[in-house]
Amino acid sequence: MKQTAIPEGVFKLRLNTWGGMNKTYFPKYGPIHKGMIEIADLPTFSSVYIHVGNTIEHTAGCPLVGLSYIRKDGDYQVLQSVDAYKQVYRKLYEVATEKDNQIEISNNFQF
Repeated sequence: MKQTAIPEGVFKLRLNTWGGMNKTYFPKYGPIHKGMIEIADLPTFSSVYIHVGNTIEHTAGCPLVGLSYIRKDGDYQVLQSVDAYKQVYRKLYEVATEKDNQIEISNNFQF
């Protein structure tokens, strides 16, 4: 945690309504938020949510959503994270609540 990325592979998504981040997200995102989207059954991580954030300080290894990114001060920053979250949440919710609720994680980012 905080030192490496989640591993590549196919994992289940699930709706997490009990985690602490829900307390901030329910009032902030209103009726669209029905629970955190969690990447479940990771071999070395737990409580991995797909959520908003812009910098490394906003995550301990969870994927942050954004509409674009920039390199600033030697690190990458995610831009327009809240807008992206509002756009992608409904689709992620649908997948997380379906029978075939999977997400594929791959790292093909070129530095």
